[in-house]
Amino acid sequence: MDAVFRSRVLVVALCAALMPAVATQATDTTQAPASASASGAMNPQARWFRQQLASAHALARGEQIEQADRAFGRLVDDPLLATLPAGEQRAALSTAGWMAIRQDQGARALSLFRRAVAAEDSDADDWYRIAMIELEEGRPEAGAVAFTEVVERWPELLPNVHERYVMQLVYRSRPGSPERVALLRALFDANWDARLGSASDAWYELAVEALDRGDADTARAAIARIASPEPMVRLRSEKRFDAVMPGEGWSTRPERAAQRAVEALGEQVALGRTTWRSAPISPVPCC
Repeated sequence: MDAVFRSRVLVVALCAALMPAVATQATDTTQAPASASASGAMNPQARWFRQQLASAHALARGEQIEQADRAFGRLVDDPLLATLPAGEQRAALSTAGWMAIRQDQGARALSLFRRAVAAEDSDADDWYRIAMIELEEGRPEAGAVAFTEVVERWPELLPNVHERYVMQLVYRSRPGSPERVALLRALFDANWDARLGSASDAWYELAVEALDRGDADTARAAIARIASPEPMVRLRSEKRFDAVMPGEGWSTRPERAAQRAVEALGEQVALGRTTWRSAPISPVPCC
């Protein structure tokens, strides 16, 4: 795929499915960091650095992407950045990463987001962006590790993520890899519920992984959550699942799964929940 096209697809993905910041845990990456309370005691060089950083944040808020990208490019490698509180370092590095994405510089953005979580790993957006960039760069296992952080630490934010991106991490990760299994298990423990039925596909994959490891209990628990007809048919067509399949009954037949899927779709229509993506509520201006 053309590199420029891939970069634009990545920006669209991040805009469409970006996590909201957690009000009590995350810093708004588009806001200039607060001034030091003891500004009078600040040396001129530190004061100049804070002024330059505030200007860069203002450029980002004003959607002056090229200018902001250049400004942050100078500031994030300045030794004075390390003198700021961890939260302000993270905010600067994260915003710099977003500007790099907007400039189609995925590799540079990834490095900046990695630095951001190293400074302070309290923001779900940073981990989500790492996951999506790693996936786009052809490293789905690394993306799965980053997204597992989101799932385990901020499960309440999962409804804001398009299920397509979750399943890309699952399908493109190597079957049997510890990273893939950990992601599937985290999604299961978080009671992930995809509006368009992808959760059943994830539980099928978890059942396969569990059975391959001889974990019959996890396989049974995963199968019990499958509510879509296609994975149910696949389960019943593979003899190795016979020992962990529930007993025959209307509730476990593919026909019933299909009926449940139709009923769920009807409920979504009634509630006006038919769009593929949740409303973009990112703290960063979207493209």
